[in-house]
Amino acid sequence: MKYAWNITNVSDLRDKPDNNSERISQLLFSEIVGVLKEQGSFVRVRQFDGYEGWVYNPYLKKISVKEAKSFLKLPKYVLTSNNSKTYNNKGDDIPPYNIFYGTVISVKSRRQGKTNIVLPDESTIHIKGNRFRPIDDNNRHEITGTRLVREAKKFLGIPYLWGGVTPLGYDCSGLIQAVFRSFGIILPRDTKDQIESGKPIARNCIKTGDLMFFNRHVGIAIGKTKLIHASRHSGGVRIESLVKNEDNYREDLANTLVQARRII
Repeated sequence: MKYAWNITNVSDLRDKPDNNSERISQLLFSEIVGVLKEQGSFVRVRQFDGYEGWVYNPYLKKISVKEAKSFLKLPKYVLTSNNSKTYNNKGDDIPPYNIFYGTVISVKSRRQGKTNIVLPDESTIHIKGNRFRPIDDNNRHEITGTRLVREAKKFLGIPYLWGGVTPLGYDCSGLIQAVFRSFGIILPRDTKDQIESGKPIARNCIKTGDLMFFNRHVGIAIGKTKLIHASRHSGGVRIESLVKNEDNYREDLANTLVQARRII
């Protein structure tokens, strides 16, 4: 398979090779993808989670199989600030200028609040700040439901965006995937696939951090009766209740809870 990496801070993944086609997801900066085929000015790619779609060709840079495999073997960190500036070793701002929460990076060195990261083509770039987490088994073992919810609360008020996976806008499953991935847990991209993850939990056994699934929708449980989610109905990331007469009650969700799943 041929490989490429995303050179913009975020690129739309389209359902068809057309800029007017539906956005089904997004690629973050430095993400390596498998190149499946090319059609016109678009490339069909496969992401880290197996998700496939079409990306505008100028947003990608081809790399060799050797470069891709070498980069994928490097220790990885995930950016946990909403965004971070990018610059060169002289301190000049350079493209992509900003990278977003959830971007996976390989750290070469850190000094005085500045981080030097290695890119898939073996070049380097600097980012300001050091707010990122290692993606490793030790980090995964430290995750709790409370930590998951606390992480998701960072995005309260972020607008809803169909196919969105960044703090510029999330859809429901995009928020879930981003939050869990920040702790090193890889979940599928879509709700219909996320509902196959983990193990089923009875409604009266739901606890903070479990996933609540509704009709083509998902959120993170806060106790048994509330959830935090990216809601198109409510206009963005919100905390809402399944209990009548409570603030932010959502009758439609209370009546359509399909199942709950425990991931951690």
